[in-house]
Amino acid sequence: MSDKSRTLGGDLTVGPILPQLIRFAIPFVISNALQTVYAMVDMIVVGQFCDSAGVTAVSIGGQITWLLTALAVGFSSGAQVLIAQLMGIHDQQGMRRTIGTVFTSVTVLALLFTALGVGFAKPLIHVMNTPEEAVSDALDYLIICSAGMFFIYGYNVVSAILRGMGDSKRPLYFIAIASISNLVLDLVFVAGFHWGTAGAAAATVIGQAISFIISLIYLYRRQDSFGFDFKLKSFAVDQEKLKLLLKIGLPMALQMSAINISFMFITAYVNTYGLTSATLFSIGNRISNLAFIVTGSMQTAGATLVGQNYAAGKLDRIRSFFWIDTAICGVFLLLLCVLVVALPRWLFGWFTTDEAVLAMAPGYSWVLVCFFVTFATMNASMALITGQGYALLNFVIAIMDGVVGRIALSLVLAYVFDLGLYGLFWGNALAGFISVIWGDIYYFSGRWKRRKALVG
Repeated sequence: MSDKSRTLGGDLTVGPILPQLIRFAIPFVISNALQTVYAMVDMIVVGQFCDSAGVTAVSIGGQITWLLTALAVGFSSGAQVLIAQLMGIHDQQGMRRTIGTVFTSVTVLALLFTALGVGFAKPLIHVMNTPEEAVSDALDYLIICSAGMFFIYGYNVVSAILRGMGDSKRPLYFIAIASISNLVLDLVFVAGFHWGTAGAAAATVIGQAISFIISLIYLYRRQDSFGFDFKLKSFAVDQEKLKLLLKIGLPMALQMSAINISFMFITAYVNTYGLTSATLFSIGNRISNLAFIVTGSMQTAGATLVGQNYAAGKLDRIRSFFWIDTAICGVFLLLLCVLVVALPRWLFGWFTTDEAVLAMAPGYSWVLVCFFVTFATMNASMALITGQGYALLNFVIAIMDGVVGRIALSLVLAYVFDLGLYGLFWGNALAGFISVIWGDIYYFSGRWKRRKALVG
């Protein structure tokens, strides 16, 4: 770009890595903290004002909703990587064509998956072996969230585009709006109007809608600095950019889908052990999301930094990032491990008052420790692979993690070694080490240095 000072993004190819990465990642940390709270609020409010069936329903409905949004998130992540590399070589025309293409493509996907989510809600709920007590609530949650898919997709696209441009602050503002709206509406709909899981779902959709609409208005008023004029012709699909987005985004979407399907598979088996076990697992998954506050932030920030620097040929900066990222994530997750082991009943008590669930919390805390260790050790290599746009490797790792690791290992531990419910828990947690091994092989072998950039 000829005039970088007028853009909404930032150049991550110059300057000291550590302070630059921290400055860039801090808005992501706050944003992910808000997103984590956003995801937890529905379950916390439902858990305090409804019952264990409601908690399980929100978790199962949320997992299916996430599966339906995986393709949009994959396309959005592909757009982030592509825009980051275009930013690295200052190709403003290429960025504009990419933005128009991704807006149009994701809108079509949103309409398609809205129809799928609403039309197939009942069979999707039943295939999860949802406890009978939670079926009705889970259906309500899934149908309402599916109906609002356009806003969920739209928010992800806007945020990914800005992050690829090196702008981590504005996505933070938009998720803050969504989170605050969701919290207020949860209390009104669930605690005040007693709408149960339907109220929680409505609060989620409305919060995303408010955030998306405000973000569009903001960007429309700043067309020059955003680099997109919002004219109808600008939304035309550019075949070259669409091919690149498919090349990066489709494997990313399949990667996310594969991991989520493997989680859903394990959830379906856990659900056969009854409502108490299903609720414990649901809450445990929500608590594991606390790790995402820092690891997700560092991976998202790192992918943009890697994308810009790889396109610019600055490999030394990528090597520095790898070790800085690993150190930061390791310290944070060590503290989180101490918290879950020391205060398991307190943490689980935020989501439920069911004594049977709370009694199982201390045992599950060690499963969470295993999760946190894998998050800390895989993060830097996953950011490297994503930032380079090496989507095929991401997909292969996801298949190995989800199918070979999570599903196979969980079933072997549960039914061959006769560990039952806890075999499913431990297999689910230990599967992450497959991603660690593959990612580290890719980095330490040096093969990443020889990969061709997507642009330039």
